[in-house]
Amino acid sequence: MKFARGASEALNLALLAGLTAAFVFTASTAAMAGAWQCSAAKLKAYRYTGGDKAYIHLRPYGKGGWYAVGKTATGHVSGRTKDGTPFVCARR
Repeated sequence: MKFARGASEALNLALLAGLTAAFVFTASTAAMAGAWQCSAAKLKAYRYTGGDKAYIHLRPYGKGGWYAVGKTATGHVSGRTKDGTPFVCARR
């Protein structure tokens, strides 16, 4: 399989390896992000990947924010938004 005209076999293999690594990294990052599910009243969107903050966007606000979370049990974290709305995130 050739990706670049006139390039050496080694360069083509290196390019293929780099593209494969990029794909695997992207797929595993998406899988990690999808491993958590958050819930809250009026929840519009969320993002949590296991760190110390979760992105929570509630209706009717135009944007969300990053809020601190605390571990409540194995595979569960919780926090409160700026307006006091509680949220929880659990590992799927």
